[in-house]
Amino acid sequence: MSGFWILWQRGDPRSAQSHFSAAMGTGRARPYVRELQLSALTNYDSAENDAEALRVANDVRKSGETMDVSLRQRIFWNNFTSRLHSRDRLVTSLSVLSPQDTEATYDWLDDRPADAVKSSSRAFVEANLSEVQGHRPEALAQYQALQKQLRHTDIALASAVDASVERLSHSH
Repeated sequence: MSGFWILWQRGDPRSAQSHFSAAMGTGRARPYVRELQLSALTNYDSAENDAEALRVANDVRKSGETMDVSLRQRIFWNNFTSRLHSRDRLVTSLSVLSPQDTEATYDWLDDRPADAVKSSSRAFVEANLSEVQGHRPEALAQYQALQKQLRHTDIALASAVDASVERLSHSH
C-alpha cells in the first residue's frame, strides 16, 4: 500500500517501486499488488510513470499474469496511441524496453480488432523502432511502404508517415 500512496501523491516512481517489489516478493495477493501498482502509475500523465507502467506491463506479459482490460488500454494509449503524432514522445516509449520486448508488449496490450488503422499503426511503430535502433535505410523503406499503403485513405497517421519519410529522405 505504501508504494500506491507514494505514486498517488505524485512521488518518485523509483521509491514506490521498492515498496511494490517488496510486496511482490511475498508472493501473496500478486494480482492485487499489480493492480494497485498500475492504477497508481496511470493515475496522472508523466513520462516517468508511463515508462514504468510499460516496464511493469512487460513484466506482467512475460510472467503470464493477467491485467485488467482498462489498464491495458490506458497503458497502450499513454505509451503508443497518444504519441503517434509526437515523434519525441514516441521515441521515449520505444526506448524503454528492448525492441523485441517493445513489439511483444505492444501486441499484448493492443486488444483492438484488426483493421487498417491497427495494422498501419503497428507498421508505423515498427518503422520507428528501426529508426531508434539506428537502421535508417530500413526505417525509410518501411515508412515509404506505409506511405504508399496510406496514399488513398483517410487514416490520420498519413501526415506523421509523410513527415518521417521527409525527415529521413533529407538526412542522407
